[in-house]
Amino acid sequence: MIFLKIALFIALFYSFSFSAPQCINTKGTGEADIIGNDKAAAKREAISRAKWDAIDKALGTQTSVKSVTENFALLDEVITNDVQGFIEDLKILSAEEVGSTFVAQISGCVYPKAAEKALSVISKDSSFSVLMLLSEKNNIKFEEMNPVNTGVIKGLIEQGFTVNNVAAMPDLNPEFFSKIVKEKKFGELSGFISKNLSGAAIIGQIEINRSVNKGEDIGYGVASVFHITTAQIQYYMLAKDNETGNMKIIAANTLSEKGRALNERDSELKAMKSLAEKVNADLISNINNYLKFKETKVTLEVEGVRSVEENFKIKEKLQKIAWVKEVSDLGKGKFLIIFQENSIYLANSIDSMDMLKVESFSPLKIKAKYLF
Repeated sequence: MIFLKIALFIALFYSFSFSAPQCINTKGTGEADIIGNDKAAAKREAISRAKWDAIDKALGTQTSVKSVTENFALLDEVITNDVQGFIEDLKILSAEEVGSTFVAQISGCVYPKAAEKALSVISKDSSFSVLMLLSEKNNIKFEEMNPVNTGVIKGLIEQGFTVNNVAAMPDLNPEFFSKIVKEKKFGELSGFISKNLSGAAIIGQIEINRSVNKGEDIGYGVASVFHITTAQIQYYMLAKDNETGNMKIIAANTLSEKGRALNERDSELKAMKSLAEKVNADLISNINNYLKFKETKVTLEVEGVRSVEENFKIKEKLQKIAWVKEVSDLGKGKFLIIFQENSIYLANSIDSMDMLKVESFSPLKIKAKYLF
């Protein structure tokens, strides 16, 4: 009987050991300006920045959290309320005043799955990770400068979207991603989206086929004057469901174009350039539908507004914020904003305005103070 109990204990121990989530020990450094001699606020901000620096390092994010938000106190507020336990055993190694700034260094243990969920909460809906594979003569590769890849990225940037070119990342296995496309196992892309702080990913595989060679008989004894190449793409646009963490297909299509030229390479390039234009038009239409679905109505309450003129000045400034679609005046110091992005970026933009200071934030309501 005693041996049975020991065996059961060992089995339970190993089961727990191998199933328990593993964390990554890491360190982070953060700085914050001391404003109005408020050293306590600067210290809190520096520690928050250090914590997110540690998360960046642990997950190997391609886009630093620092580059997408300035107010880390706001960030901590919304994330802590939504996601628990993404960094544990937090220790402040140092926190000191250096000139007009406060510098902090922390250590902690980051749980990757929970941290990825935390990052997905602040992912930019208008940011896309783009990954295009090129398949030619059964050879699958990443070719960063192929006309479809560069054309799609250029088209998205011209429309005001942020683009992360995944093909430019080192150590990527094209066969692995090709298998994802063929088998539609898109769950494997969840980590890539989180690491790029993207709202969605666009993954496609381009097939290059020589339709007709120059001089080839095209019927009735007539020889082709041109090389004719067909470029075809199968692409998917994917987004992560923040509640389940699963990847969902929000758009998909198969498109093709032909290119004619006096030599093979030129016919291939023409086919891919024409294909890029067709893909761009299709993508922009699908992305606009996606963002329409993602629109958020955020109420802004501003304390200290004394007149209609001040209200008008605030409304005018709000309308100039990127991704603000519409601002409605609800009365003195109150506005309804339709925002086509993650609302934390709206709060961040409001806080950076010279006339307003954000006091509190939630995804659907922002409270601010009028500074004049």
